[in-house]
This record gives sequence, C-alpha cells and structure tokens, in this order.
Amino acid sequence: MDDIPFADLTFRVEGGGFRDATKPPLGVGPDNLIPVYRYNAQDFSGTAGELDEEGRRVEAVLLPPNADPSRGSVDMQLNPSLAAALIDALDVIEKREYDPACAHAITDRLLPNLATDQAINQLSLEQPELANELAELIPDDISRLVELQKRGGGWGWCYSSESDAWLSAYALLALSRADANGYDVEALVINRGQNYVSDQLYEMNQINFAWEANRQAFFLYVLAESGKDMREEADTLFESHRGLLDPYAKALLILAYDASGDQDSNQQTLLSDLNDDVVLSATGAHWEDADQDFFNLNSDVRGTAMVIDALARVQPDNALAPGSVRWLMAARTAQIWSTGHETAWSILALADWMKASGELLADYDYTVDVNGVPLTEGQFTAENVTESESFSLPINSLLNDETNFIALQRGAGDGRLYYTMHLNSFINADSVEATSRGITVQRAYYDASCDPETETCDPIDQIEAGEQVRVELTIVAPNDLLYVIVEDPFPSGAEGIDPGLATSTSGFEGSVERQDTDYLFGYWGWWYFNNIEYRDEKVVFSSDFLPAGTYQYTYTLQTAIPGEFQVMPAVGYQEFFPEVFGRSDGMLFEITGE
Repeated sequence: MDDIPFADLTFRVEGGGFRDATKPPLGVGPDNLIPVYRYNAQDFSGTAGELDEEGRRVEAVLLPPNADPSRGSVDMQLNPSLAAALIDALDVIEKREYDPACAHAITDRLLPNLATDQAINQLSLEQPELANELAELIPDDISRLVELQKRGGGWGWCYSSESDAWLSAYALLALSRADANGYDVEALVINRGQNYVSDQLYEMNQINFAWEANRQAFFLYVLAESGKDMREEADTLFESHRGLLDPYAKALLILAYDASGDQDSNQQTLLSDLNDDVVLSATGAHWEDADQDFFNLNSDVRGTAMVIDALARVQPDNALAPGSVRWLMAARTAQIWSTGHETAWSILALADWMKASGELLADYDYTVDVNGVPLTEGQFTAENVTESESFSLPINSLLNDETNFIALQRGAGDGRLYYTMHLNSFINADSVEATSRGITVQRAYYDASCDPETETCDPIDQIEAGEQVRVELTIVAPNDLLYVIVEDPFPSGAEGIDPGLATSTSGFEGSVERQDTDYLFGYWGWWYFNNIEYRDEKVVFSSDFLPAGTYQYTYTLQTAIPGEFQVMPAVGYQEFFPEVFGRSDGMLFEITGE
C-alpha cells in the first residue's frame, strides 16, 4: 500500500427517515483532512566552513539508510560576513530613568555606547545620525562618572561611601575606552583610577578560588587597556594560578599581554588552553565557566565575546573563530543581547573581528552546484554584505544510495565566503536507536493512578482506554544550551492534557524539575522551559537558555481510542545549531478496550 499524507474522513448517520453527515471538527485545509505520519525518527547532522580566497570546496552528503524520501532536506546558508548583521542593530542605549548617583548604572550605559562609537569609527561606517547622538550622550555620562570618583580614586555602589574593587575597574575601563575613542577625559582621573585598581591586586598566596583568579585577570586587563605595562603581573598570575582561570579570564590575560605589547610563550599557551576548553558543535563554538562566575557577573555570552576579542586581536586565523562568531550572533535576543553588559562586550569583540577578518570588504562571485548541476550563483559586495542566501534541497532531489557532492566555488576578490549545511532527515524508527549528540532525551510512560511518592511505579506499554498516562521526559544537557526545542509526539489514540485550559481536569498539571543538585544559589528559574505548547499530535517546549544539568518534564495523556500505536521518538535540539541533537527510542503502545 502506498503512503498517504492525509486521510479524508466523512461520518454519516441515517435513521428514522433522517440522515446527516459531518467531517472532523479540526484538521488541515477546508476539508479538515487528518494528517497521517510515518513511523519515522528525525535526525540532524551539519557542517560549516569558509573560503577566504579564490577556490572550490566540495562537501559530500550521504543519505542515511532507510531515510524517508518524501520528507527532509539539505538546508544551506551562504554569508559574506558572520557579524555584519550587527551593523543594522547598532543603536544608542539611553535609559531615561536612572539614578545619577549610581556609578554602575552610568557605566552600564556608557560602555555599550562607547562600543557602538568604536565600531562606527573602527569600521568607517556611514551612520552620521547615530554618531551625532553618541557625541552628545557620551560626554555627559563621562562627566557624571568623573564626578562620582571617590577621593581614593575608586567608585562605589549607589550612595555608598566605600569604593568597590570590581566596579572601580569597570568604571576605569569605560573611561579608558572613552579616552581611546578621542573623548576628553582628564589624565588625573585615569591615573587615580589606575592607582586604586592597582592597590586591589591580590597577593598570589591569597588566591584560593576561581573567581578570585578571574578577577585578578580582569584587573590586569583593565590596567593594561588604560595604558599600564602589566606583563610582569600577568606572568605571575599565569605561573601561579593558570589552572584556576576560566576561559574568559584566560582571554582577558591574553588581551592584557597584547595591550602591554607582549606576545610571548605564555600568551601562546593560553591560546592553546582556549582551544582545549571550547564547547564545539559542527557549526558553532563557545566557552563556559567551570562553575558560572556570578561574583564577576560573567555569562556564556560575555565570556565567549571576550574570547572572540582575544582571537580577533592575536590569532584571527584560528579555526574556532568563525564558529564562535556564529554562536555569539545566534545568542542575540532579537537584535541585541539580553543585557547591556553582554551587548557592550559583544559589540567590542565583533567590531574587532570584522576589522581583522576584512569581511566588510567583500567583493567576489560565487556558484553552488549539486552533483554537477548548477544550483545558484551570485555576487557578494560591500553593498549586500549584511545579507545572506539560503536555500533548501528536498531529499527526493538527491541520490539515495550514492554519495552526493555539493560544490561551492568562490571567485577572486576580497572578503570571505561562509557557509553552513544541515541534513534534516527522517529515518524508519524501527531501524534506529536512541541518539545523543550534545543532548540526551529519554521518555517513559506510567499509569497516572500510580503515585511515585508512595509506591514503586513501573513503566508501561499498555493501558485501558479512558485511563490517564503519566509521561516522564528526561533531558540531560552536558553543556549550557541556547534556544533548546524538545518535541514529544503522542500516541494517535491519546491526547495531551493541557493544564493551561480551563476545561482540563485538575490534578494533571505539568511540571519541570531539575534532577541533579549540582547548581548554585542564584540560578533562580532560568532552567525552566519558558514556553510549552500542547498541540494535536505532540507537546513542544522550549528554553531560551538551559544550563548544563538533568531535567524532568512530567505531563499527562488522556487515552481515548483502543488500538496499537507506534509512538515516534521524542527529540531535542538547538534551534540555531540543530546538530546538537538527541533522540529517544520509539515505542509500540497499546490502548486496550472493547
């Protein structure tokens, strides 16, 4: 029997001289067609690369055995720049309501604006209106921050009479950046700030924790950026506590060496450490703290931006750089990052990257062909450097039992050609097992009448129609993940009980619990899935940011139609890096009844 995509159902009744007919109240299209799904397991794989000179690159694609020819695709994207889209998002950060007595609030506004100002100047961007706004706002914030400098040269929190070491370094960094960008900052103000931050440097025998070593690296970076030679102090930190430093602090130490005019073996060793510390997927790369450094306000986004800045300045040809830029751009919320702090560091890093890579000077032709047949061609120039070309090849257009060759040709000229390629396929679920490629998904069914708090509940593969099933979905994230999507299909004879509906029976609310206990106070509710949708055929839930850990999502199914049903595997993946992927086993579930 041939596969069919939909079932067209009509129900008729006749009796007592009357007759009537109806179609399902819900379905696809005007005839309310019911979709028919094959028992398939979804699978993702991906690759990425770049061509920085004239040449040809060939990628081989071999479809998985038992792949469904009617579903799936190879999705490609070509970019002349990974970061040029940032240009369209540059804007003035202006908080109209903030306390002028709070140095951190002023610095939080000043540093992102200085980063934007630096990007305009460094990349020679034609944005006169934005530049004029910055030219008015930045001097006012400089004046306010200078007024808040305390007698000892530092800065403190709102209305505090005491200076704070971290905040003082943060404010000094902003004023040093302003001075480097050509704004008027008195040398005395910077000198006093330098003296205060220098006095806060730790004695090496007083450093016992990672956050203390990280903060030392931050101080050295700020002092070096402000014009002081910190090579001796950087050597001492490197030799004494290199093992305590998180990746972002190693990047800051690299930048401190660079700002001090030194490129010695210690710097090269730190670069090698970053290569070892990276969290890598086929098309993305980022860095994480061993334990998130809350004391220094670090995050994966901020830390990765610092590493990118170090690579852009010291080793722009590092093979990890394109993937990390791709990851950082994907980490944006809409067009910016989640905080002004992250935005500032990201703009600083990406501006340095675009300058080092020469992306904005793109001027070359390109072609793509598949198995020798032309697919697309075009040209990237400075005028369309913020654009990209995306296209999708249906699996049924590719060779099924042979290797497919996708060739990219880049012509002569300036700039780089970046590409990503993802194979999204659907494989007969009987022929595959559970898969874990950066995320693990496990599923188990239990009789909802069994209370796991008071008795031992065994997994089930059948239940009587009309009864409820408790579904336990376990997600294991070995690393922090951005924009995670998890999909769990229902058996066709059951439907999910949406706790958000007023008609749902009480007592069947869904829940999310973190199963491991290895987390710090201060995470608040970030690990909870912030959007959950109960659809006709599956439940879909997502998380903008999922810290590394083990999570269990529990919800309830209402069984209705007797029969044996093949239940497709549950899957989890990152939306922008789908090669970070996991899949549970499929299963056969029986709903019994007359």
